[in-house]
Amino acid sequence: MAPETWGHSQGGQAALFAGELAVRYAPELKLVGVAAAEPATYLIELLDTDKNSPSGKDITAWALLSWARLENVPVTSLVEPDAMPAFEEVAKDCIQSAGQFLHIEHDERPLQHEQFLKINPTKVEPWRSMMERNSPGQEPAGAPVFIAQGTADTTVNPEITTRFGEAL
Repeated sequence: MAPETWGHSQGGQAALFAGELAVRYAPELKLVGVAAAEPATYLIELLDTDKNSPSGKDITAWALLSWARLENVPVTSLVEPDAMPAFEEVAKDCIQSAGQFLHIEHDERPLQHEQFLKINPTKVEPWRSMMERNSPGQEPAGAPVFIAQGTADTTVNPEITTRFGEAL
């Protein structure tokens, strides 16, 4: 059986990266395909486009806390002090079941009623560089790629995904 990789949204981003890294990571395998549905691609544009929507605020919190921990950079330079408790609560949430949507909905309420960022992280370092490094498409795809994208998607902008696909 030949290996393939697939994923949706953040998992689609992971599938695209797996395709790019497959030859270096597992040269003994021949990846036959990469499939990504609504993948997170050009993160600077996606986060900038989504930063004021409810789901965009959640995704921004998840990404920023993750990168802050990975790169050992404090988020206090970005997040308003009054919003920090809600930011941390939302950023630690994870959707693994339909029931967890209610929990996230409760935690995110404070972020929805205020501007929780002091500055736009897509415009300043080191955040902008982190987004660039975490955007797929910087190396050859590694295998044929199939991308699915709904045109009514309000979280992963279809135009950004289309441009990414064309760039491949």
